[in-house]
Formats: sequence, C-alpha cells, structure tokens
Amino acid sequence: GNGHAFGFGTEVPEYDAAIEQVDRQVGRLVAGLDRRAHRLEESRCPAEDWLVVATTDHGGSARARMPREMWRGFAEGCGCVHKGIPQTDLRGVHGLRDLPQHYQTFQIFARSRSLDLGEMLPAPKPEDVVPALLQHLLPQGAATQGFLGKARCFAATVPAIPSDMAEPPPKRGRKE
Repeated sequence: GNGHAFGFGTEVPEYDAAIEQVDRQVGRLVAGLDRRAHRLEESRCPAEDWLVVATTDHGGSARARMPREMWRGFAEGCGCVHKGIPQTDLRGVHGLRDLPQHYQTFQIFARSRSLDLGEMLPAPKPEDVVPALLQHLLPQGAATQGFLGKARCFAATVPAIPSDMAEPPPKRGRKE
C-alpha cells in the first residue's frame, strides 16, 4: 500500500490521501446505513444492528524520519521483507518489534447499539477483531471461545478502569 511505497505518516501526502479516501468511503457506508435505518423506522420494520469495523494490519514509519542508528539496525539486522522484497529500498518500512509504531494497529468500531463508546485501554490488538465480529453476530458469546483475542469493544466486556488511575474518565453513553 501507500505506507510501503511512500512512507508511513501524515506528513507524507500519498499516505495522507489514502487515509482521507478510506475515511470518505467509510463515511459513505455509514451514511447509507443511516438512510436504511430511517427507511426501516418509517416503514415500522424491525431495527437492524450493524457493526462497522475499520482496522490496519500493522503500522510503520517513514524511512526518512528514522534516526541514522535506527535505520542502520533496520537495514542490517531486521531481515524485514514485504511480499518477499527487502524493505531497504522502500520509503515506508515496518517490522521493528521494539518500535510501537511498527507493530500497533489502528481499529475503529462503530454503529452497533451495544458498543461501549470511547477509547479502549489498553489498545486493542489484531487478534481482538474476529472475536468482536463473532460476538456481534452471535451475542451468546460461545463463538468467541478458543480465540487469542477478546471482544473488548462491547459494554459488557470492556475491562474495568484500573484502580491506579487517579480519576476515571466520565462514562460515555450511546448517542441517540
């Protein structure tokens, strides 16, 4: 994708343009779901509960922004390849396990009535997506057994705020 070809970071115009394109596409999808919900309500049909999920498989960084020592370690010791091609010639790189920008993912869960709105802490992991999808489709929860991840985005499964936080943030409710 654009991150590999041009660099990961919003200072890279091609990367920023790709994010904006996905944002527009997801916006069109959600607007269509809103129109559908309005038509169902007008015709007195049962409401639907859609879950929209957007996620990345990994992060990365722009090669040009990496400190020289970090780049040298990446180029000489990482052995990181993308689709069988060494990343040393790409403007955007990923694969350094000690750099959070490289292994963290970005996930947005939206639209479902049972979501717990707000930031999820700690941040969700890639393995949390499938259990969340299954819990939405099969709310009884049995379908999520045996997965590495957890369906943490729903109100009943969000972990309690750690007791070592001075003041918990105010509870955010679903907007109607």
